[in-house]
Parts: sequence; C-alpha cells; structure tokens
Amino acid sequence: MPTKADKTRQELSVEQLNAIDVLVTGKTDAETAAAVGMSRQTVNGWRNHHPDFIAALNARRLETWGVSCDRLRALLPKALDALDAAVTGGGPDGWKAAVKVVELAGLDRQGAGVPNLGPYSIGATDVEGVIEMEAKRRRRDHVTDFLDGGAPSPAEMNAILRELDALTD
Repeated sequence: MPTKADKTRQELSVEQLNAIDVLVTGKTDAETAAAVGMSRQTVNGWRNHHPDFIAALNARRLETWGVSCDRLRALLPKALDALDAAVTGGGPDGWKAAVKVVELAGLDRQGAGVPNLGPYSIGATDVEGVIEMEAKRRRRDHVTDFLDGGAPSPAEMNAILRELDALTD
C-alpha cells in the first residue's frame, strides 16, 4: 500500500533539474534563479523545503564528490612521493601540500572513502531519508530519539511532508 510520501512524489520540472545543475557548480540561489528563469525565493524553497529536489540535489552532489575524490586519489602516489622526499630529505617544500592531499583523500579519517563522514556528509539522496533527517533535526527529546533508534514515526514523517508540501505549493 503506498504511503503518503509515495503519493506526493513527483517528477522534477526542467527548471528544477537545471537548477540542480547550476547549484552543484557552487552558484548561489540568486545566480541559480537567474540562470533558470525563476525567482531566488523559488530556488531557495526548492533547496530547503522540497524533498524530491533536496534528494536529487544531494545525489548529484554525492556523484560530484565521488568524481572529485577519485581525482584526489589519483594524486596520492605523487603526494606520497613528495611526502617521502620531504621527510627523508628534510626539505620544507612540498610536505604541506602532500599532507593536505592525504587529508583531502580521507586517509587521515577512519572509514576513508565513505561518503557520509560527519562534517563531510552530503545528505540523504532519497525522499524518505530527507524527511527522516528533518524529523530528527526537529526533535527536542534526544533521549527518546536515542532509545527508539532515532527512527521517526510515520505520523512524524507525514506531518513533516504535509508541512513541506504546503511550503512548496
């Protein structure tokens, strides 16, 4: 049986898909709005209150992040060679950049290569995940959140979905 979330799921418009393309390049809401022919408020509403848009934007960011991580990992042999030369040769040049490449590649963190690493997290890439994260963010009783495993109830999920729907109408 379809849930409320399944019934309200919708295809993104061409403007929304274009906005995602622009946002992942690092443009602001105003720049994105100008590029896709919408208002800044509309783009901001999509980015902050439209679960389908948020999920698609997060998925694209994750894809972009993956490509960037692959490029960084390709630099690792050179960075490690520079680090080796700096350490064994005692020279100050190059070791700071080499260490930064190692950090950016995630080798300095446990679980390197995992896309959801605390401050490096992109966000949920599906509508239910977006709504669940919003429910967790809104909770005030963190003890209950901990005890029930953090899973929001269907009532919480539907209430948030109705509220977000109202904001994007």
